Amino acid sequence: MEKLELAKWASDYAIKKGADQTAVNVSNSRNVEVAVRDGDIETLKETTENSLGLYIYLDHKYSGHFTNDLRKESVKKLIDEAVAATKYLSADEFRELPNPKYYPKDISMDLKLADADYDKLTTDERIKIAREIESTAVGVSDQIISARGSFSDSLSETAKVQSNGFEGIIKSTFFSASAGVTARDEDARPEDWAWNGNRFFNKLTDFSEIGTMAAD
Repeated sequence: MEKLELAKWASDYAIKKGADQTAVNVSNSRNVEVAVRDGDIETLKETTENSLGLYIYLDHKYSGHFTNDLRKESVKKLIDEAVAATKYLSADEFRELPNPKYYPKDISMDLKLADADYDKLTTDERIKIAREIESTAVGVSDQIISARGSFSDSLSETAKVQSNGFEGIIKSTFFSASAGVTARDEDARPEDWAWNGNRFFNKLTDFSEIGTMAAD
């Protein structure tokens, strides 16, 4: 079941079970991290995650519920329990979804949250970036005794449904690069670091500059 379809089904089912209003988010995300320390690959990790967030509004009572199990039968059980539990909470007269008049009429606008070229970035390129950062930091001074270069990126997509009239999908990306160094200074071992991040890969600071900033 696609994310938006699942979100709409979950919202409808919660209303059927007694909720006055609902908000449902169905998300999936991918995170990649690469780190090189003293010439060796220290970290090479990729994780993916699926999740569903359910928000119940019932008689001005509110509760939030989350799961990583997106099987329909599991989501149905979550909703049954969520609606039943919300009935026991204290009421707040202001607990309700926003007035639909505030929802955007046109959701086709590009909010510049995602890099369209995200999928073009390869594992080899990520490792090369981390090595460049690490080697640049090491080369700044012979007093550098340890350096770490790292690069990470993420891609997430969320389908959002609010029962009083909003549905849409948002996609976002993020990239970050960092360097950490340890230096020799008589009996001390001072440390420093530098970091840069952006939603768009081509807007990151030059990778060698990140290594230099950490080591200077």
